[in-house]
Amino acid sequence: NPMSKDEFQASIEKSGQEQTVISDTLKTEIQKIIDTTPVFFSQSDNDAEFDVDTAENIDEVQEHLKNTENISVGVSCVTFNSGVAQTAFEIAIMLLQSKNKTALFLSNERYSRYLKFHGVEKADNGFTANGLPIFPQSEAEQAVNYKFAVYELTDTKNSSEQLKTFENSDVKISLCTGTEWDISYLQEYLNSPVSYLKDINYCFYPISQPDFMKYNRQMIKGHCKAYRLRTSPNYTNPCQWNRDVYTDILNRYLNIDTTKKSGLFRLR
Repeated sequence: NPMSKDEFQASIEKSGQEQTVISDTLKTEIQKIIDTTPVFFSQSDNDAEFDVDTAENIDEVQEHLKNTENISVGVSCVTFNSGVAQTAFEIAIMLLQSKNKTALFLSNERYSRYLKFHGVEKADNGFTANGLPIFPQSEAEQAVNYKFAVYELTDTKNSSEQLKTFENSDVKISLCTGTEWDISYLQEYLNSPVSYLKDINYCFYPISQPDFMKYNRQMIKGHCKAYRLRTSPNYTNPCQWNRDVYTDILNRYLNIDTTKKSGLFRLR
């Protein structure tokens, strides 16, 4: 069984004897580790009355890290979702258009298929399309040359390498669907013993606004960050709605002036 917050904190204090002082940052990390608030998506819960104003506000004051040299953005999915690559492309394009030095890293197979579509026979060391540097993930060492490295990680369930990349990403984004036949997978995942579940930005796509409103009530109660994405005309031209979502997720790393409150509670 996992340690409780008090047990974990006591063990740290004991190991450093009485002189040990636990910083506020470490206390915050401890709180995040033991946050096992459950999430359920039953029909009765979804239909229940809900007032966001009475929800417990767990927003944290986050340090802005706009001067960080290398930032990794991992885009994955709870169940297999064809929107992962589209979302990764949109985020990379938006960052590039915001004058941030950005590169996109595709899975090796998807990279090969993308080359084939553009009529490129071979480009093992990466190539540029629409002004965006694109690499296969086998060239991940190239990420140090960019402010932002965006990773398309569709297969974290079967690829230990992709899972490790996602776990180590500074920003974690996971695509999920709101269909009645898939929502149980999300519920199981959100209640699994994964330490970083509450750090993930969950993006629902495709989903209608009424359905997102229902499910997001439970996400809020479970201290999970959720967004709704819409369909863009093309990955090279993300719709304004999606740009606003990505900006909100990446705000602490971006030099973009926004009046939006960076928080966990969204009813979009």
